[in-house]
Amino acid sequence: MKFDLKEKKKLVIKIGSSLLVSEGKLREKWLKNFTANIADLVKKNFQIIIVSSGAIALGRQALKTVNKKLSLEEKQAAAAIGQIHLMGFYRDFFFRQKLQAAQILLTASDCNVRDRYLNCKNTVETLLKNSVIPIINENDSVAVDEIRIGDNDRLAARVAQMADADLLILFSDIDGLYEKNPRTHKNARACIQTQRVSILSKFCATFWQNFAAVSGILQKILPKNEPKFGQKRNVVGLNTGSNLITEVFEITKEIENMAGSAGSLVGTGGMITKISAAKMLKNFSCDVIITCGTSENALKNFIDGKQNFTIFYSKKKLTKQRKHWLSGFLNAKGEVIVNECAAEMLRNKKISLLPIGVIAAKGDFKKGDAIFIKDKLDNHIASGISNYDIADLKKVFEKKSAEVKKILGKAVKPELVHIDDLVVI
Repeated sequence: MKFDLKEKKKLVIKIGSSLLVSEGKLREKWLKNFTANIADLVKKNFQIIIVSSGAIALGRQALKTVNKKLSLEEKQAAAAIGQIHLMGFYRDFFFRQKLQAAQILLTASDCNVRDRYLNCKNTVETLLKNSVIPIINENDSVAVDEIRIGDNDRLAARVAQMADADLLILFSDIDGLYEKNPRTHKNARACIQTQRVSILSKFCATFWQNFAAVSGILQKILPKNEPKFGQKRNVVGLNTGSNLITEVFEITKEIENMAGSAGSLVGTGGMITKISAAKMLKNFSCDVIITCGTSENALKNFIDGKQNFTIFYSKKKLTKQRKHWLSGFLNAKGEVIVNECAAEMLRNKKISLLPIGVIAAKGDFKKGDAIFIKDKLDNHIASGISNYDIADLKKVFEKKSAEVKKILGKAVKPELVHIDDLVVI
């Protein structure tokens, strides 16, 4: 399968640990070919950002813990050792291609705090303008659970938002998304129907679905992959002759269930985190591709159409930069649960959230912190910035604005989350 890159000039490419490192050692030929392919793209006026794992995997060797499960402290120590080696390798291999590389290490706080987010965005833009390759990784040496992103798939999606990228490529150790894990299910099958329906199908479904005899005849002449009358269309496409899903138009619960669970021995990600990354970018005009990166010429093979992949199509980009930032929160200080009426209004009207619509709250958030907004079924509806401390909010659940001021005994904003500080997911 060949993907046309001509309209995708700003790319974020994520590389997992298992692609760069094998048994504690760098796959030098892989990195040599990869950096050469990047140089070819730069010559064609592409802007490239790399999100690279590998620091902990490289640092394990120095700590003699290659096959051991690491504690948080050991991971941080391994990251501190390995990050120097990782960037040294990138510097040397890009130097051979007459390119400069730059290191950026991030935590979730760098992405979630507005000023730090903008500083990082400006740094990345300046590097790209000067034909420097930004190489981004999570700052594992200092990150603890409260500020960890936890995987570079979602970090790559956040970077793609930050940089206004056109395409995110997630290199993995399998071709893309399957209905079941192909490693554990030999007969894994993907859904067959696609979202596209031919003109003939639409005509028949509209005018003839009540005529069983005519319907039966027409079904015999319709293309095999067209949905039958009354059959719900799926939102994926199948690579004919294989079990690989090639196209995803909408990420449903069924798609998420296909993700399975685990990643590789040396990495923290898996298919679940990759689908999470695709969900983060669904409203950003940035498509997401999952493809296998294990071959020594993985990037070239992808560009030349010699490699299978799954593509997650995105929708029109949010127009306001602030909304970009809000929609990509990787972590939040807490969450609020809203009643059915508020959930419906948020989804359809996209209005501010008032305390009267809130029935519960979790976490330890303060005024100005990021929060997630969920319905009673735990569906994530929106993200936003809270105008209340959780302690105050708990006193005014389901209260009208006039009552809120009396109960709290101080002047407060009527909105828990103002529409300007809220984005529907």
